[in-house]
Amino acid sequence: MSLTLRPVAAPARHRLRPWSSAAGRLFVAYWGSLALVDLTRALPGAVAFAALLLLTVVCSRHQPWTAALAVAAETWLFEVGFVTHSYGALTPLHPRDVVALVVLGVAAAAVARSPRRSGPAAP
Repeated sequence: MSLTLRPVAAPARHRLRPWSSAAGRLFVAYWGSLALVDLTRALPGAVAFAALLLLTVVCSRHQPWTAALAVAAETWLFEVGFVTHSYGALTPLHPRDVVALVVLGVAAAAVARSPRRSGPAAP
């Protein structure tokens, strides 16, 4: 009697899907924001903000709202320029910075996945 070992595929729910996880989206938002800030340095501020807004919406889509707000906060940090100051020190908030945070947060929450209901749907 001989034993033969055959590879068994992992069930679909256990396969690694980094883009669908919140951590994968935060990773893309971080490095994407860093790249966008560098690429749009010579462009007007509105173009750079629009690029970061688009990145926020793409990374927040179909995520839980908490993950979507984390993506918005992360891209906002790049918008205010925390990587350009010495030692990563944030400057005092200006009204423009608060507006940018609200716009990014609202856009992220708008495309986030709504929480699932428990139980059957009401008629």
